[in-house]
Amino acid sequence: MEFKNYLSYTSKERLILRYDEMVEFILSTPTRRFESFSKILGFDEIKKNLEIIKSGLSHIKEKLRIKNYEDEIGRKEGTIFKKLGERIISKEQYVRKINEFLISLGYEEVKNFEDISNISQKLRQTDKTNIIQKKGYYEDVKDYLYDIKNKLQIAYENYVNFYNKLNEFLKIKENIIYLALSELWERGLNILKKGIFDKNECPLCFQEKSKEELIEEIKKRLSETEIIQSQKKELESIKDIFNNIFIEIRNITRNITYKDYYKDSKNLPIQNFVDYIENFLAKMKNEIEKGISTFVEIINPSEFIFPEEIFNESVNLCETQKIELSKEISADKTLEIQEKIVITHHLFEEILNLKKERKILEKISISLKNIYEELTRKQKEEIELFVKTFSVKLNEYYSYLHPGEKIKNIKLNTFETNNEAKGLTIEFDFFDITTYPPHKFLSESHLNSLGIVLFLCSVEAFNRLNKFFILDDVISSFDIEHSSRLCDLLLEKFEDYQIILLTHQKYFYEYMKNKIREKNNWVSGIIKYENDTVKFMEDK
Repeated sequence: MEFKNYLSYTSKERLILRYDEMVEFILSTPTRRFESFSKILGFDEIKKNLEIIKSGLSHIKEKLRIKNYEDEIGRKEGTIFKKLGERIISKEQYVRKINEFLISLGYEEVKNFEDISNISQKLRQTDKTNIIQKKGYYEDVKDYLYDIKNKLQIAYENYVNFYNKLNEFLKIKENIIYLALSELWERGLNILKKGIFDKNECPLCFQEKSKEELIEEIKKRLSETEIIQSQKKELESIKDIFNNIFIEIRNITRNITYKDYYKDSKNLPIQNFVDYIENFLAKMKNEIEKGISTFVEIINPSEFIFPEEIFNESVNLCETQKIELSKEISADKTLEIQEKIVITHHLFEEILNLKKERKILEKISISLKNIYEELTRKQKEEIELFVKTFSVKLNEYYSYLHPGEKIKNIKLNTFETNNEAKGLTIEFDFFDITTYPPHKFLSESHLNSLGIVLFLCSVEAFNRLNKFFILDDVISSFDIEHSSRLCDLLLEKFEDYQIILLTHQKYFYEYMKNKIREKNNWVSGIIKYENDTVKFMEDK
């Protein structure tokens, strides 16, 4: 095995326990305990995949909400009903209805919806179809205006959400400092991992420190900024949603402006509305970009006011133009029938496309949801099985150190948020009453015992490559009885491991030395530090 691969694999194993680290797992949050176990069990990749799937699901839900298919389809169906006098629910029904009009125009009946496309194209090329297209433009613009208004309300709500979350973040001044530091630590960690800086010192302060120790310290500091990082991610997520709404509205305004009719001087209210909306959105977008990039206060949402007056003026203009053009069309029965075919065919095609698009998104959403739920269920089952087995050993070793005491049935339990395992609690029976967390009820010595047996259980559970571990001065708070029990536990239960046991306690050293006297595979001795030199003097 290459050394780099060995180091990568070893990083998931439990090799050393120091006195000041014994209760770290016990005192950490349930979420961090869960993440620690998940990473070692190889679930960190599953977690990443779950986050990607969750992000995809969220994106699709937002897409469905922003697009508002039901409303858009409903408006188009309403227009078709007004023109045909009948609610159309299928292609076959639409073909039957259009055939009635085609016969009156002297055309042969069509057999399917696709044939109507050809008829519609021919009708668009007749002398007076410009009037039909112009009326269709104003009908479309009216729909677009209401669509913009609805989507702009979603954009505004999104901005308000961003504004509130940002202000909440800015209330704690240290957040910005730690956010900047976390970015620096992330870059430093990448530099160290890639081997760009390979000296055993800190690249910032040049303090002597091993690369491995420095990496662990940076990881620990980064873990302490997780809440701040999650707040930043939440703001970025809101920004992404806003950008999606921004694109949707911009596409609608382009649909309004791309026709030559738009430039007509009589359409000034529509032109003013489009200009206002584009500036309105651009200003919102710039404020959000400023907030996420510099973390400063942004404009209060109350300053963004929807232009009701310009909106109503634009809608009224569309209605007026439609009425005038309808009079001109109704004066010519042939033109009136042509208009019904051309406009309803265009609308019906759009409805079919919208329904198809919605169906695809809903299908993807269901598939992603099923995958997410299956991965979550599998992860939960695997972790629950693991912690159940782990808890059996935990009880066995703790009882070995503390026989006959009123602390029993120690176990790790998972807890869920939205049907997803999120944390690990440490529970136990204290005088026959189930309780948690341990540090509220147990003494320092008992907490240290729990810390040691958690480490030993982890060695057995996680160490697949290395068959050794180090205990560095872990019995400082133990009395003679419990120190000797730890010695007996190690010799009885871990005889297949190479153990490096360091201590400052003379009684423990002497006890251990006597216990291993008859064992050929153990060595004892005293480590001395003299004249900048470390010496190990083996006992004879």
